[in-house]
Amino acid sequence: MNGGLVALADDLTGALEMGAQFAEQGRSAVVSTRPKVKTAGESSVLVLDTETRHAGPEKAAEIVRRYLSEATLGQPGRFFKKTDSTLRGNIGSELEAMASMFDGMSIVYVPAYPQLGRTVRNGVLHVNGNPLHESEFAQDRLNPAVLSSIPDLLAAQTRMLVRVTAVNELKLPDRPCILVCDGVCDEDIDMAARFISSHETLIAAGPSALAKELAKVWSLGIGVRTTLPPLRSCLIINGSLHPRSLAHYREAKEAGIRVATALNSKADDWVLWDAEMPVAGEGTVRCESVGKLVRTAVERGDPDALLVFGGDTTYGILQALGEPTLFSIGEVAPGVAVSRIPVADIYPQWGRSRDLYLISKAGGFGEEGLVLYLKERLQSIHQGIVQ
Repeated sequence: MNGGLVALADDLTGALEMGAQFAEQGRSAVVSTRPKVKTAGESSVLVLDTETRHAGPEKAAEIVRRYLSEATLGQPGRFFKKTDSTLRGNIGSELEAMASMFDGMSIVYVPAYPQLGRTVRNGVLHVNGNPLHESEFAQDRLNPAVLSSIPDLLAAQTRMLVRVTAVNELKLPDRPCILVCDGVCDEDIDMAARFISSHETLIAAGPSALAKELAKVWSLGIGVRTTLPPLRSCLIINGSLHPRSLAHYREAKEAGIRVATALNSKADDWVLWDAEMPVAGEGTVRCESVGKLVRTAVERGDPDALLVFGGDTTYGILQALGEPTLFSIGEVAPGVAVSRIPVADIYPQWGRSRDLYLISKAGGFGEEGLVLYLKERLQSIHQGIVQ
């Protein structure tokens, strides 16, 4: 991509969230799990899901370098590393890998996401006012948070120099480093984005709060903003064990959204995946198994959309659908991305006559009553109430 943006995320929900931020500003954004994308040249933003969240640090760095090399082909442009808002993954090693690809460029890392309660003071990440390692994310089964100090976490993952700075003291460093930027409000994120935008020799890094502000100020070409789709029917799949996503499922069930006990009937409304349905395996194997079942449900039930909680489950489903390229539409709620999968990419032999939409979010956040809000809003669009 010449002159556009290449962004990398280590899981699929993060990549889709990134694409949504730029689509919201009228930028044409595509999301892919593969570094070489035929449609990338038609878009100003290419977001790549490297699936390195659970890889070892050396393997993650190797994959990041390969994806960047194949996607950019040496062309200039802007670069962004999407990071998890609760510091999961191989953040340090992946940032170092990106810097090494571009002659030791420095990185401005803005870890805060105030809208979701993630704030950073003196380099320490807080979640709703509590240090990360004292929050609910300390109980994460796969990636329990044990550190709240971002410099300490990065020091264990990278050899690059790490500096902490207040947003109003940002300046170009005298040597390649990772600048960890404090932030407690949206204005801090906006200020950091404007600094990054004014210096083409910097790599941006952070969660989607930074992407949202950069989408407003980076010159990346303008596309046609796509409106949210009308969704009459939707299959809701929760693949996350996080209490927040489990609560969303429970709320929806208690509110009367039907639980699908069979996945081979025609979809005519919003329905919940049966959480008790037996699925083989654990971890990645389980996600692949869920993906195959959902593929059958899409083929036979023909829903307008899928609503999926959890990055690993979302990736398992996309794998089962053949890893098609996704076209970003925007956000329907904070952190909840809407993407379009072209009908031609969804097993043409199914005889499907329209595109499939994917609504996705990470497992660890979302307001109370989220599923009901999404259903009411998107069905209202279908009925012509909301434009």
